Amino acid sequence: MTAPRPATKADATAIVTELIIRTAPIGYHALGAICCSESVASIALHESLGLSRVEQLREIGREFDHRPNFYLQVLL
Repeated sequence: MTAPRPATKADATAIVTELIIRTAPIGYHALGAICCSESVASIALHESLGLSRVEQLREIGREFDHRPNFYLQVLL
């Protein structure tokens, strides 16, 4: 059995793009994402797909030993 390959930027782009494409026709008004400020690549990827920083959150939880603190959103 081979181990699965690590996810790539292309994988992430495809997933987020597909979410945007599928949510608008079924009535969703907006799509949001929460990212850590240290995740510069993740924030850049989301912004490149049309999401904008709409809120900075403080101390809202813990993910992979980081505290997510940016909320990004795209209106559909």
